[in-house]
Amino acid sequence: MMSGTVIKKMNMLVVDDDRSILKFFKIHLGNTFSSVVVVSTKKEGVKLITTYPIDLIITDYDLPQSDGYSLMKAVKKYDHTIPVACISGMPFVKSDEEDILTEFDGFLSKPFDIDELGELIDNMVRIRKHNLAGLCEVVSLKDHPLTQAKRQKVAQLKTTHPAKIRKSS
Repeated sequence: MMSGTVIKKMNMLVVDDDRSILKFFKIHLGNTFSSVVVVSTKKEGVKLITTYPIDLIITDYDLPQSDGYSLMKAVKKYDHTIPVACISGMPFVKSDEEDILTEFDGFLSKPFDIDELGELIDNMVRIRKHNLAGLCEVVSLKDHPLTQAKRQKVAQLKTTHPAKIRKSS
């Protein structure tokens, strides 16, 4: 697995309705990450990402009253920088379901071994770092269109409402 320093600062969410899988992740990765949070439903997972800082998500494909695909879509809508991988014991054949799997940031078939899991997590950490670095580049660009539009709006407000605009020190 990647550098412990990088991973030690990250929080992982695991969503699976199989208690033995959740226990496996808590035991084997609990000391690797800052935290490994486990839940058993999509609803709990979606609620958690809005209240707790999550860096990586691993979800079962087949969840109670939902599926990992709809969880992944909800996560990406909320924060597209969070990588979401799918684990599943279901056999996938050439079909729409197999195409759906390509939208995840990774996939493992159950049962999997610890080395396969390590490779998946390494890749997810790289994806997260890359996504966050890209976000920082966009935010810090002086010539980004949103920055220019904001400057134009401030200049316009200074002209039309000079008393409402304070000078920054």
